[in-house]
Order: sequence, then structure tokens, then C-alpha cells
Amino acid sequence: MLYYDHLIKNLTPQANEKVVEVEESDIVKAIQTPRPPLPTKPPTVLGSAETVDSRYTTPDMVEDVLNTINRIVDEIYERDPEQLKYVKRLAEMRNLDTQPLLDNHCFHCISPSYLELLYADLRLFRKDYHVSTSENTLWKGRFITPIRDFTGKVYGFVGYDKFSQAKYVEYSSPVYKKATIKAFELDHAREVLESRYCILTEGNFDYFRGRQNGLSIVANLGIRFNPLLKPLLDRLDVVFTAYDNDETGRKNIDTIGSLHPNVYHIRFNEVKRKGKVVKGDLDEVLKDPDKALHLKKEIKKRLNFKGCKLPHITI
Repeated sequence: MLYYDHLIKNLTPQANEKVVEVEESDIVKAIQTPRPPLPTKPPTVLGSAETVDSRYTTPDMVEDVLNTINRIVDEIYERDPEQLKYVKRLAEMRNLDTQPLLDNHCFHCISPSYLELLYADLRLFRKDYHVSTSENTLWKGRFITPIRDFTGKVYGFVGYDKFSQAKYVEYSSPVYKKATIKAFELDHAREVLESRYCILTEGNFDYFRGRQNGLSIVANLGIRFNPLLKPLLDRLDVVFTAYDNDETGRKNIDTIGSLHPNVYHIRFNEVKRKGKVVKGDLDEVLKDPDKALHLKKEIKKRLNFKGCKLPHITI
């Protein structure tokens, strides 16, 4: 659940190498979410909708919200089979493999009332769920990607809208706000550790494109890299960054560079698409099989020569 009591204990051994037992203390302490404090006053009930102050979130409320949002994700395709067609169309338009999107139960939410009507039996009008509130832009015409913890359970969402001023919007539930780490790939942390490296990026489509190309990748959601991921980085031989060359991206690069001794930055050239020059990013670059292969070779080279400082990567 939200409280990360699962930790990967073993790394896959390399040739002539013993299995490494990972101490639980450092990683668990750094990335587990503490249980919220017990309330000093009860939530108030106003009419038919319950209004909850996030400062008074009880453990029972946390459990209730988590069970509800996991039911939403688990049952979305059963309750609305049209979602399968939509996800497949979106994957085709972006030239992505459909299966990872379907495995994660991504879906399109056309409006706040969509979920409220589809899940009328779950009483989603409750404000502490932050699902069907008109003030929450997450649910207004966005492509929704569930965010999972180390056990694979959903504890939040991120919504994408290409045409919105804010392309990415995160779930605003008090439960999600209390989570110390918000990132894609936590449920595949074992694979990241076994690969001995990780690419750190931002967006969900960068993440899915990387997964499609067999790369070890973590997308830290939000505008600032979370230093609490350091215990995970400490278990890796090499770390790569793949951020935009803007102020936020440069700050993330500086932060990560201070957290690990072997950090390489992946820099992107401009890319031509349908006769137009567009900004290069991981999603765009990996659409080209030759560039994807080139990146894999550069990653392997830096893993093999981890004791030597090689140039950063430009593709």
C-alpha cells in the first residue's frame, strides 16, 4: 500500500558475484511514507457531501481512499470497454506499444462527472477523494496514468493534456500529497536495481517510450527531483539524466549530479518531424530506432567503464 513496507532485498548477481543483501534501514526509512497523524478533531459533515480537512486525515480514511482509487483503476475497462479502444488509438497515434498502457490501466477522463456516473456506487462526491470535484482540472479531458507504489498498488494519478497550459496535473488528494515519493517505475524497482543503471526523466510518455525500448527508467513527477530517491540511486553503478534544457531541468541535473558519483547527462539535438524542426526530448529521440540503439550502446559503454569519466551523451 502507500506505506512502503516492501523492499527489494536481493540484486541479481553478475558473473562470479554473490547475491548482495540490501539493508532495509536506509531505503525504507528514506522512501516509506509515514502514517498521517491522528486527528485532533473529527471531519465535518455538510449535507450529503463530506468535507475533510487534509490536516485531519485518519489512517482509516487513507485506507478507504486507497481502496477506492484502486477499484477505479482495476475496474475501469470492465465498466467502460470503450476505454480499451481509446487507449489503443492514442498508442497508435504516438507510435507506442499499447500493452504497457493497458497493463497500467491508463484511461481517458472526459470530465469530473464521468467517473462519478461510472462509479456511482462508490460515492465519489466525497471531497476527500478529490475525484469528482469541479475545481480539480485533473479530470477535465485528460489522459490519466495511475501512479503505483513498490507493491503495484495505486496511490495517485497524473493527467496529461497536450493542449492545456498545464500539460501535466497531479492528483490532489491529501493521501497523495502526503506521499514522500511520486514517480513512475517504483513497481519495477527490482528491474532498475538489476540493470545497475537508471535514466531519470520527467514525463509519462518519456517513461513509456523508454520502457518500450527496454531501458531502465524512472520518471520523477512534478517539477523538482526528489532527493529521497538517493537511496535507490546509491545502489546503481551509473545514473543518467534526460531532462529538458530549461531552468527546471538544469536544477534537476545539478541536484542529481550532487547525489551520485557517476552521472551522465543525455542532451538532445533538434528533431525533424514531418518537415518541421521540433525540440528534442527522450520521447522524440527514441522514436528513431538508430538513435535508440546508439543510446543503448553509450549506456553500456559507461557501465563497462564506470571507473572512467567519459563525455556526456548527445543524440
